[in-house]
Amino acid sequence: FFEYLRFSMPKIPKERKLPIILTMLFALSGLLLSAVACGIPLWSKSTTSSTTKVETGIWQTCVYTSVTKLCTTYPPANMECREFVLLTEAMSICATCFFSFVLIATFKVFISKAPWTTKKARLVVACLAFMSSLFSNASWAFWVAFMESDTRCPTQSIGSYSVSFGLAVAAAACACLSILSAAWMVGATPTGSQCAVGYPDFNDSIYPTLERSTKLSYPTSYPYVQQTNTVTPHLSSYYARNPEVSEMDVH
Repeated sequence: FFEYLRFSMPKIPKERKLPIILTMLFALSGLLLSAVACGIPLWSKSTTSSTTKVETGIWQTCVYTSVTKLCTTYPPANMECREFVLLTEAMSICATCFFSFVLIATFKVFISKAPWTTKKARLVVACLAFMSSLFSNASWAFWVAFMESDTRCPTQSIGSYSVSFGLAVAAAACACLSILSAAWMVGATPTGSQCAVGYPDFNDSIYPTLERSTKLSYPTSYPYVQQTNTVTPHLSSYYARNPEVSEMDVH
């Protein structure tokens, strides 16, 4: 597969490949961080007693004791400020999806055989990166609103922020960086003459126009090849007996 990419892709200057690679790297990092943050119920944690620990995520909450582990769906239907948790869930899912969209779109730009025609695709990548940044930042912002609204939300038992929250913030940072690299990628769109191998720009000055000569030359004379006749011995004796017959009459 990588050999196919190496031989099928036109050679683009390295400084124009760098923003594409960075955008894919940021999108992949954000995708992994956001997916892990969604899956692990460690957005916050607290300790209610010396033997009881509570870990809360956007999907479930788990209570650990010295001998048991009990996990229930979170948030419960009758909980106040439940909308903040639901919004965190929705924003996290959307952020994960848009990170995957950015990664796919950037990879299509990377493997394109005509990179000078990818201006619109690069603009799409920039828009997708902006949307992933918007959703990923909103995910942790709604959780902060949920945690810090002590006057309305019963968050005293939830405790402090934990690992999944930090992963969500890191994913949002990757999304912001992907916006910058995507904007750089748009500005670094190559033209046909900047691709060393592949589909050259034939309008460039490095490809001179070949003028066709309209003057045709024809040979004025053809060489005459004289045919030599080989006279066999029996004909020679015939000519000797009949001198009135010449060789040309026989031929």
